[in-house]
Amino acid sequence: MRIINIPNYYNSKCQISFGGNVYTAQFMYNDECDIWTFSMFDVNDNVVIAPHKIVPNFPLNYDAPVASISGVFMCITNKTRIEKKSFVSGEAIFCYVPYAEMSAEVADVFKH
Repeated sequence: MRIINIPNYYNSKCQISFGGNVYTAQFMYNDECDIWTFSMFDVNDNVVIAPHKIVPNFPLNYDAPVASISGVFMCITNKTRIEKKSFVSGEAIFCYVPYAEMSAEVADVFKH
C-alpha cells in the first residue's frame, strides 16, 4: 500500500508516478456538498480518472480501472464519512493499493 499525502488545503494537486508514468492527482473539497473528490490526469492534462467522490473504505476507480495503473485508490478510515478535516486530522488516509498486494480473488473483482 502506498499512502498519498493530501496537501493541507481544499483544492490541491500533487504529482504521483506509477510504472514510470507521471500523473497529477487532484483533490478538491466542496463546501456546498460537504464532500471530497479525487481525479487524476496524465502529463498532457488528459483525464485518466474523472472526479470521484471520496467515500470511506471503497475503491474509487473500481468502475473505471486504468490499464497503466494496476491497483485501486482508496480512503481508509474508521469513520462512516469523510469530513472536511478528516485528512488533516489523520482520521483518514488516502492510498493506492496494488493488485499484487491483494488476494487473487479480491484483485480479480477489482480488475473486472
